[in-house]
Amino acid sequence: MTALSLRDLRVRYNGTEVLKGIDLEVDRGGWLGLVGPNGSGKTTLLRAVVGTVKIRGEVEIGGRNVAAMSSAERSRAIAAVAQRPNLPVDMTVFDYVLLGRTPHISYFGVEGKADLQVVVDVLERLELGALSFRTLGSLSGGESQQVALARSLAQRAPILLLDEPTSALDVGHQQQVLELVDELRREESLTVVSALHDLTLAAQYCDRLVLLGGGEIRAAGDPREVLTVENIRGLYGASVRIIELGGGEVAVVPQRTGA
Repeated sequence: MTALSLRDLRVRYNGTEVLKGIDLEVDRGGWLGLVGPNGSGKTTLLRAVVGTVKIRGEVEIGGRNVAAMSSAERSRAIAAVAQRPNLPVDMTVFDYVLLGRTPHISYFGVEGKADLQVVVDVLERLELGALSFRTLGSLSGGESQQVALARSLAQRAPILLLDEPTSALDVGHQQQVLELVDELRREESLTVVSALHDLTLAAQYCDRLVLLGGGEIRAAGDPREVLTVENIRGLYGASVRIIELGGGEVAVVPQRTGA
């Protein structure tokens, strides 16, 4: 079953077309990774799905055009984590994560016990419970990124968009966050679309990759098909080795071109 469809998606900034006719389908419960060099259109594509940039073409969720959805309906359907989330510095972690429940609360309503329990559960799964009553302004960059993810997970939306979710995290927390997202994907048929710079992580966690270049899809498919020496050299201008790992996974390792 298709969870998310993009048809002839186009975005222009200041007269320049930065996404050029993107056609994509993401199955329910799938994890699609967006990879490509800086400026290739990864973040713009995610913003187009969320609805924060003007688009041409169509974005559909479960067969329904998002243009016909209210903002509340869209928030119940899509949760997103920005690369550099804007956090209110005086708000506590708990209250910020609780904002993720807003789409599920009526206009004149207040959060209930079930909403509070969702927040507690998410903070525990991310091992952030000890930070619950810290203010956001007191957090490190890595902690802030995890808290932003927690808020999005609290939305309990069926589609999760992640823009560089591990960019401020050390290797241990990178693994923790991606493993949690993968667990939720399998347990709840969560559909994930993530932009990732780390090609090895993308290959390990995503079941499909789309390689973007100049706002166009240059390759799409299984990570082993997309992450080739030729594709990486052509778009990134980088010399790499592709190492086969156990279980069919691959690692992308930079290779020195001279002494």
